Amino acid sequence: MSNSEFTEIIGRPRIQEIISAIGGRNAIDLLELMITEKKGAIDEVYAEKLSLKITEIRTILNRLHYRGLVEYQKTRDEKSGWYTYTWGIKKVEIANLLKKKLQEELEKYQEKLQANESYMMFSCSNDCHKVPFEIAAEYEFRCPDCTEEMKSLDEAEEAEKIRDIIDEIGVEIANINRLS
Repeated sequence: MSNSEFTEIIGRPRIQEIISAIGGRNAIDLLELMITEKKGAIDEVYAEKLSLKITEIRTILNRLHYRGLVEYQKTRDEKSGWYTYTWGIKKVEIANLLKKKLQEELEKYQEKLQANESYMMFSCSNDCHKVPFEIAAEYEFRCPDCTEEMKSLDEAEEAEKIRDIIDEIGVEIANINRLS
């Protein structure tokens, strides 16, 4: 996978949500910077280029490393005795993790679609809860939180939204498969 293809993948909103959930809010910027570094760089370089504290960069790198998305090479300075860590990106591992997370999300929405198509759903005007007919009947069609009347939802519109999300996730998975 080329650097530009990889940058294209991590530039997508759904992918950015996944990476940010793993590495924090600056993880995307760090990965984009790491892509441009041919041989990797030390954490101080990344901190300087992103105008972040070194501890913030190290936290992101450690989170990404824990998930196997980045790697480092450890070298010891003979004069000072200090260790230097040169960090690099693992594109294949990132692609595999993204596919796994997207597949989990896809399955969640497929289950939601199946439930939507199998049950008549009810909710109050405040949208406190969406519940199937049986549960709404137990509450005498009154919301347990706000006590407003619960009404039947338009399942077709909701199902269409879920199908659109399923299609989007399918496209994301296909793009990652195509590029990896």
